[in-house]
Amino acid sequence: MKVWKRILIKTLLFAVVAAAAGAGGVAWKESSRDTARYALEQYAQHLIDQEPDRAYLYQDTEGEGALTKEEFTAAAQARKYSLCAGYQLEKENSRTDENGSEYEDYRISFVNSDGEEQLSEEIAVRKQEEKKFFFFDQWKVLPDHCMVKDFAIQVPAGSAVTVGGERLDASLIREDEDNASDTYVVPSILPETVEVSASHSQFDDLTVTVSTMDQTVDLRTDMQLSENARAACLETGVKALREVLRQAAADEENAGEEAGDENLFALCEEETGRLIQEQRLALEAQSDEGYEFESVAVWEYNPRFEQPVYTEETGIQAVMELTFRYSWTFRYPEYLETGDYDENGEPILEESSREDVRPGEGRAKLTFSYREGSWQLTGLELPRIL
Repeated sequence: MKVWKRILIKTLLFAVVAAAAGAGGVAWKESSRDTARYALEQYAQHLIDQEPDRAYLYQDTEGEGALTKEEFTAAAQARKYSLCAGYQLEKENSRTDENGSEYEDYRISFVNSDGEEQLSEEIAVRKQEEKKFFFFDQWKVLPDHCMVKDFAIQVPAGSAVTVGGERLDASLIREDEDNASDTYVVPSILPETVEVSASHSQFDDLTVTVSTMDQTVDLRTDMQLSENARAACLETGVKALREVLRQAAADEENAGEEAGDENLFALCEEETGRLIQEQRLALEAQSDEGYEFESVAVWEYNPRFEQPVYTEETGIQAVMELTFRYSWTFRYPEYLETGDYDENGEPILEESSREDVRPGEGRAKLTFSYREGSWQLTGLELPRIL
């Protein structure tokens, strides 16, 4: 055999052996990488190293709820993985869904340099249908762990809520809420800054910018009563004040005649009755001194509303302090000399009366509850104004 042929054969044999060895090395290397744990380890380290682009390569972008690269980058930055020094993995479960897809569930703890846990997440990894190099398994991280779970928004009962311009369905309202508040619970939302708006027939519309990472947002404390609601409470309050004074000035047996809304004091009868009786006793004391009641007038109402409160017992409750001006008018007897004298030489007096007007400023405290579509009086405090 010629020398060049022997050299050619040896070269080919070497190439085959080298190729086999290389293929074996690649196969061994790839086989060590085709596990869910390896994919998750790489993914976690890229997050800590502030490499969202490389971490995104391990994201499952085929399934439901897949994130764009921009969304994923924003989510990773919001969670501040880069402040952590390392991670710990604990496998919790292996499972297969109804479509035959395989999953592994882990708990991942991100820790600081002292090994103290900074944050933890439940994270799932799914085996991909497409194999790498036709032989090796690929595992990708489901995006669900990037999301904020059960983001809650508290609002006055009956409010409509929008998040990021999208109106939330009433089916998201938590069922165990009281009759004063509604809590919308968004099952899954990106950790980001977003605009949340709330509207209600009795409150001014409110729009705020919040971080979904706060987990719970209470808009009730920032919602202000609308002008219509304030006007309705003021109208009811003035009517109640006038009715208390009207009944106080009337004879007890005639106090109920010509009454206004008979249901006005339905929810605070006892305290209203006490107020009426106090005013009536004060009037009777004046009568004993010879003063005859003529009229009472109230005007110039200035309301000041406190922040509404929300309780299961009273529903949405508003408190109004109402300052007002008033005047009581009495007449008392007066005797004037006529210039004539009687047979005994005593001056003859002519009886007349003089008007005594007693003005002042008072302050009432009224409590209202929003029930069945209207504001109803549930409490009244009124100092004696005579």
